[in-house]
Amino acid sequence: KTVVVFESVVNDHQRGLVASLAKEIWHDAYQDLLSVEQREYMIEKLQSFEAIKHDGMDYFLIYFDEVVCGYYAITTEDECLLISKIYILNNFRGKGILSKIIDKCKNESTHQCLRLYVNKENPALKAYEAKGFEIVRSVVKDIGEGYVMDDYCMEFEL
Repeated sequence: KTVVVFESVVNDHQRGLVASLAKEIWHDAYQDLLSVEQREYMIEKLQSFEAIKHDGMDYFLIYFDEVVCGYYAITTEDECLLISKIYILNNFRGKGILSKIIDKCKNESTHQCLRLYVNKENPALKAYEAKGFEIVRSVVKDIGEGYVMDDYCMEFEL
């Protein structure tokens, strides 16, 4: 039986692992959506070791049968638990990991809803909709250097 384990990121070794995963996953996941330059900028600004250490979010490494395969991060936004990041290595997608993350967040949250932001062109939109998330608004956020994040805000009422 497959075992998925979430490990709370609490030390610099783990933060380095998340930053390393981010580089690999972001270039793969966004290669058809964002330029190399924008991916590099966003990784440095949002997912570098320093960004992870200081952004105030709770990060979790994801292990699939004892192999690290991704990470996610949560924080609070308004009355919602914001699942700020869910990134899984390509060869581990489609194995039920997303469902386990969402179930864990549903079961442990004391908030009114789960929220996440998804690039409007990201194929993961369909996966989130299949899990019951609904698009509640469109959000274009300036992130500097002439780049924007063009996302849908999606929510799941608890």
